[in-house]
Amino acid sequence: MEFSDSIPQDLIEYCILSKLPGKSLARFRLVSEPWRDFIDKPRPSKVGVLLNRAPPRSLALVTLEGEDLVPKLTELDNDFKYTYNASIMGVCNGLFLIGISSMTYIMWNPFVEEYRQIHCPYWSHPYSFCGFGYNPASDEYKIVHVSYHENEKRTIEVLRFEHDGMKWKEIEEPFPYGLPTCSPGVVVNGAPHWVVGEGQHLSGEKPSKIIYFDVAEENFKDVPKPELGCPSCDFDVAALNGSLCVVAYWHEQEKKVEIWVMKEHGVAESWTKLAVIPRECEFFYPLSLVKENELLAEIDKSEVVVYDLKKETFKHVMFSDPVAKIREGPIFPPPVLHRFYQDDCKVATFVESFVNPATIGI
Repeated sequence: MEFSDSIPQDLIEYCILSKLPGKSLARFRLVSEPWRDFIDKPRPSKVGVLLNRAPPRSLALVTLEGEDLVPKLTELDNDFKYTYNASIMGVCNGLFLIGISSMTYIMWNPFVEEYRQIHCPYWSHPYSFCGFGYNPASDEYKIVHVSYHENEKRTIEVLRFEHDGMKWKEIEEPFPYGLPTCSPGVVVNGAPHWVVGEGQHLSGEKPSKIIYFDVAEENFKDVPKPELGCPSCDFDVAALNGSLCVVAYWHEQEKKVEIWVMKEHGVAESWTKLAVIPRECEFFYPLSLVKENELLAEIDKSEVVVYDLKKETFKHVMFSDPVAKIREGPIFPPPVLHRFYQDDCKVATFVESFVNPATIGI
């Protein structure tokens, strides 16, 4: 009789496997089919806050774990050389694409503690943005990069991960939009999404259109936006538990925030209003539904809160503290959670996976 057969399966799963780190679980998936089935069960989305550290321990990620949102710190030991603070450029299938200089990126899976370094010679242009996506039909990851030039020309390049190495391809198609309001594309169904304004100028017109990059067809497409209650609203996009989400800011009359969720991607009639939240803050960005009526969100680019959709109350989870440093205990530096182009992105939602970035394309 096998050793594992003498121990109840429930005991193995909930008292042993559920407490192991991702790197160990990646190995134990090979032990047996029941173990693999348990380990591969869908995982809830988590919020990660990226921290910049001095080399040789340069990057760290704080995640909020479980229903009680207990902070957990994961380090990436390395000797990377920075030319500016690291920022999140995209998150897809548990993989973080992190920019550490104008031409160097890190693809990191903090769950299995694996990473790869990516050199991007085309990304040094000062006016540009990128997106990170996945095509499940072909099991391909791709990075798209758009550069804006002085003559109003746009250059679109796609980085493919192939068996014989990483390869760039320039796409010959028009891109009649200004810079997006959020540089890291919000990934839904494997595709990065942005809010843009139409027009050939760098800034474009007032942001009014949702676009995404189709990773399979390697082109940009539109997504219908919801019928907002205020035509002059500013709005942004987010990913909320796997669905596309729109955050609309009312500036006239009473200040408030509308949260909309697209139940079926690309179907205009599937937009559903999730909540209308009083504007007690200047900035409100939804991160995840942690319970049926609790919305985890970032407010005013300085703290993480839980908003109770029924009681309409806030509960603080993580604060900004400009002097705090990581030591032995759960003391965290400020979660600088900027979302817009001119700021670095330090926060993202993700779902843990066993994808090893070092073996993508191999």
